[in-house]
Amino acid sequence: MASVSLGAVTRSAGKPNHVRRAGRIPAVVYGKAVTAYTVAIDGRELQRVLGGGINQLISLEIDGQTTTVMVKQIQRHPLRGHVLHVDFHAVALDEPIHARVPVIIHGEESVTARGGIVQHQLREIEVSCLPGSVPRHLEVDIAGLHVGEHVSAGDVSLPPSIRLVTEPDEVVVTVVSPRVSEEDRAEAEEAEQEPAAAEQPK
Repeated sequence: MASVSLGAVTRSAGKPNHVRRAGRIPAVVYGKAVTAYTVAIDGRELQRVLGGGINQLISLEIDGQTTTVMVKQIQRHPLRGHVLHVDFHAVALDEPIHARVPVIIHGEESVTARGGIVQHQLREIEVSCLPGSVPRHLEVDIAGLHVGEHVSAGDVSLPPSIRLVTEPDEVVVTVVSPRVSEEDRAEAEEAEQEPAAAEQPK
């Protein structure tokens, strides 16, 4: 995956709201060989970069120096959804990292046409590889699945350079009958209506 450039300026340990009012997003950069430091990012430029996916390689340019980073965590406003703060993890291009990769399923229409209900249980798979080899997403074709069948993490096709970290037997997608799906929903609703048991003193 090619990196994209993103400019940043160093910032002192002031109040983050002052940074946001200036149209910038407060962020922190850290890594195994990097002492953590704070920066500020132009809000519009950050949105452009985030459009490349959660595992996008970023060339962070600060005061004439460039550090290769990936987004580690994004803090968003709980109601409005806009970005409040970003954690950047500095990476070395020749050292493997662990990354969580979104799983996209195809062929759901074929399953539902046969009367099955698709349950997408695991939406991300953790892998280990070099930073430049992290895929934007992984695709799983479920068109041939029937009721009672499933796809596990170990069934997902990975390039030779990528190692699976998620347990291979974790279920990614399963197909159930409509009746089973209704029973599961009824049990969940019943559990929600039951009062929580009071904690007993020991």
